[in-house]
Order: sequence, then C-alpha cells, then structure tokens
Amino acid sequence: MGQQLVKGSDAAKSVSALRFVLLADTNRINLFTMPDGSIFITTLLFNHMKTEGQLAAMLSHGLAQ
Repeated sequence: MGQQLVKGSDAAKSVSALRFVLLADTNRINLFTMPDGSIFITTLLFNHMKTEGQLAAMLSHGLAQ
C-alpha cells in the first residue's frame, strides 16, 4: 500500500527511495519517519486499524512529513 501511495503523490518525484517498515513493537501506538526516507509503523498501531483507508491515512501522514 505504501508504494501505491508514493506513486500517486509528489513523493514519487523524490530522489531518495522510500521504505516502509513494520516495527515489532507491541507496547506503543506510533508511526514515525526517518531522514533516510524510512517510514516505521508499530505492530500495535497496525493491528488497531480496521480498514485499508485507516492505513492509507496513516501512511499518507508519514509521507507528508
């Protein structure tokens, strides 16, 4: 899903590669980005989502950072 969002955004024009990582953290609900283009989402946050739309909203937020 992350790569689909990239294709439809200005992030596709970026020279750096974007990487989406599911972080095995069951204690924190979090999504964060790193300067190298990595977007991390914790397992706890991922498991709380009920729809693809919710995931798309969170990843889009990370892309906008």
